[in-house]
Amino acid sequence: MNEIRLGMTVKDIVTGLKGVVIGVTAWLTGCDQAIVQPPVNKDGEKPDTMWFDVNRLVILKAKIIKIPTYTVKDNGGMQHIPTKENR
Repeated sequence: MNEIRLGMTVKDIVTGLKGVVIGVTAWLTGCDQAIVQPPVNKDGEKPDTMWFDVNRLVILKAKIIKIPTYTVKDNGGMQHIPTKENR
């Protein structure tokens, strides 16, 4: 997989869509993909996320955005939950 990482700001070279990488998948066939969340638009609406092959993405900001979380343990194991300010 190339250098695309969670939390980076990227741009798709085909559509021009810009946003933050919120998920990355690695596939056995080599078609690794990233899901990108565009910023809230001028009307305050959150656009839909989109999946892209990672080789279509260029990194605009390598600085990784992190969401503060806290950890709890329950019957399902360890859970990382966003703090109230980030929900």
